[in-house]
Amino acid sequence: LTINPGFTYYSYPGSNNNNGSNPAVANEPDFYEWSIGATYNWGLFTTGALFAYSPDFNLNSGTGKYINGKVVVPLGYVDLSGSVGKQYVEKNAVWGNKDLVDWKIAAGAKVWGIDLELAYLDTNAKTAFPSGATQAATDATFIFTVTKNF
Repeated sequence: LTINPGFTYYSYPGSNNNNGSNPAVANEPDFYEWSIGATYNWGLFTTGALFAYSPDFNLNSGTGKYINGKVVVPLGYVDLSGSVGKQYVEKNAVWGNKDLVDWKIAAGAKVWGIDLELAYLDTNAKTAFPSGATQAATDATFIFTVTKNF
């Protein structure tokens, strides 16, 4: 069993601290969250869980909590994985969306110390956030990532 505590600060430099609908209300996009994760290798597969907490979530929307579960199945040089998460937000109207569920299905590999991953991601969000994003911001998508840890 591996336990992973974490802290993440999300910064949006140059962003407008106002959602545009009410100039008198500043909705700060920057926020931080504490997290705790755990993974366990069962031999044929690995499972993981994560819990994250923010006392003042994105856009001053009150407390935010996120839970996520993940399974990784190694198949030689390629790992297949899937995860499901749920975001809970205290003030959904301020945040601009209902509590949402996200999911991801991915295939990844390590080549010369570089992590490669092709993932399909989606959520059950039906509306775009108040950032001015188009409806396409809630559509499913494929993402290819290249990561190198130092």
